[in-house]
Amino acid sequence: GSPGWTSEKTNQKNASGETSLMLACKNGHVEIAKILLASFPNNQAKAQMLSEKNNQQEDCLLLAIKHDRTNIVEFLLSDPDLPDILSAEHLDKAILSNNLVLLKILLTSPRCPANLLNDRHLRLAITENRLDVLQVLLRSEQCTSALLIERDGRGYNSLTTAISLNRFAMVKALLASSSCTIKLLNNRTKHGNNSLMSAIIYKYTDIVQVLLDSPYCTLDVLKQLNSLGNNSLMVAIFCDLNIAKLILDHEKCTAALLLEAKNNDGRNILAQCAYKGYFDQLKALLHHHKCSSSLLEAEDNDGHNALHHAIANGHTEIVKALLDHDKCSSSLLEAEDNDGRNILHHAIANGHTEIVKAILDHDKCSSSLLEAEDNDGCNALHHAIANGHTEIVKAILDHDRCTSALLSATDNKGQSAWMLAANKYPEIAKTILTSRHVTLDILQSKNKLKQNPLMYAIASKDADIVQAIIKHPDFTLELLNDPPSIEDLSVDASDSDLEASETDKKTLLHRVLLLVQKDDTCLDKILSSLTKHPERWADLTAFFKDGFSGNGFGKDN
Repeated sequence: GSPGWTSEKTNQKNASGETSLMLACKNGHVEIAKILLASFPNNQAKAQMLSEKNNQQEDCLLLAIKHDRTNIVEFLLSDPDLPDILSAEHLDKAILSNNLVLLKILLTSPRCPANLLNDRHLRLAITENRLDVLQVLLRSEQCTSALLIERDGRGYNSLTTAISLNRFAMVKALLASSSCTIKLLNNRTKHGNNSLMSAIIYKYTDIVQVLLDSPYCTLDVLKQLNSLGNNSLMVAIFCDLNIAKLILDHEKCTAALLLEAKNNDGRNILAQCAYKGYFDQLKALLHHHKCSSSLLEAEDNDGHNALHHAIANGHTEIVKALLDHDKCSSSLLEAEDNDGRNILHHAIANGHTEIVKAILDHDKCSSSLLEAEDNDGCNALHHAIANGHTEIVKAILDHDRCTSALLSATDNKGQSAWMLAANKYPEIAKTILTSRHVTLDILQSKNKLKQNPLMYAIASKDADIVQAIIKHPDFTLELLNDPPSIEDLSVDASDSDLEASETDKKTLLHRVLLLVQKDDTCLDKILSSLTKHPERWADLTAFFKDGFSGNGFGKDN
């Protein structure tokens, strides 16, 4: 009010960019601030003065908050003659100042805008670890359930922010807030993880426990899938076994949750462990009282159960654990995938000999498991032969559930086990044709070259197979009654001993005698059989007439 004083002089700034009003607000001089503001002719000029900023971009209210000048803040927000100047930036400064009185003044002021409080303020209090401040914000009328679930650029809401920073007390405060709903727990991050999953991933056991105990943590929260198709229990199994056990033991985790919850490939938690090779996790699931036979037998989108996955990936330890489990049933062993393959087919196709033997040694391994055919009509023996697994072929043939039906069964191409082996693996063919399971039906069957097993053996010059067939109880000379022509034999037709003479019968008999000439039992059986076939004596006589001098027969023969 002195002569010559003008508002322009009031607006002058010092080296720090501060006006007289700023200095008054900064130092808490309420009366001086009132006098300075009264010097302006109208509200517009006052508003402009109050919005002026110093070199640090701080206005009068911001300076008052920064320096804890409660009296100045109350004056600026309560005087009806002053313009509305409160903004989100002022609330930021109040949160950082940790002055609860100031914070309450801002939030309860009649000048407080309806949308002053936002999700960023909540995250700021959480980030700065200001629990008292967070509680004041949560009790504010402006704090709504919608505000709590607002997400930042990472997809984090207030709860997931508190979880990520391991703010246990703040998590409890958020859950206890009247604005908390199930949506807060279900709200997802960019990776599709809800609040419970986030706590599991960070391995914060105490936070997982408090979330599980919350009334807002329902079965739907536990069942929710993230972007990888995993629910909370699956996430726990892969992140922390102790947390997984905590969830398994919780009353909200039901047997149905274990069974129903499946990832994007349709695999349940047990199948996922078997697929990944997580032995300790799988063992924990198997030994839990909520584990059922249905969990073991559940199939994914391709029809694979847990045992299929363990076998396909060669996890021998897991296979044995599943086979030894008291919930392991015949239906689990015999279950077929979308290609009609059972566990034995998978183990054989992948060449897992130890796993094959473990399955064969299981007390629930039946002949139906061995004889089951896939969509191509192939049984276990077919698969072993097709992949050249000699040791597995022998293990199947030696099994007490192996029957002649397994050997005589043909695939969709009409090939039985010995025929399939004859095309590529002669040693396996020998193993099959010299086994105890060969029957007359098998001896009479013919491959694509129109050879029965005896004629295949003759053409292959395999004395062991020929001798085994001749010694077979069902052997008769009729097996030589319908011989192929020389051109159909899978041998070099230029061999001297193959040159056709009067008949093909004589040629085949000639070759048989050459192959068994050192085995008296076989010779006796042939000669004994010939007594019933006088029509063939002439061929035999002609052979011996030529054979004594040139074919290696001695007088004893």
